[in-house]
Amino acid sequence: MMDREPKYRAGANPGSKGWVRRYGELALGILMVLLIIFFVGPWFDQREVMQPMVKFIDERGINANMYFYTEVEEFSEANLNMDNTWAYTPGAKLSKGL
Repeated sequence: MMDREPKYRAGANPGSKGWVRRYGELALGILMVLLIIFFVGPWFDQREVMQPMVKFIDERGINANMYFYTEVEEFSEANLNMDNTWAYTPGAKLSKGL
């Protein structure tokens, strides 16, 4: 049996994308995230549907950019209510941790 020369370089994946295309997709993804942050989000805040929530946040001085809202009374109470809703739902099985 004859040894054949490999069609592709060692370590090269024939189905892989070129580096230009990979970086192009990365740049497109970053651009889409920036568009959402700087254009779509602020536009959505101006819609009438969002005004009650925007007003609620502004009136209470809540920093809507916070990742954890545990220090804000409204969110802390909502989290407690949500935990209790899931834990004590009729017919729900309680986990051993509760």
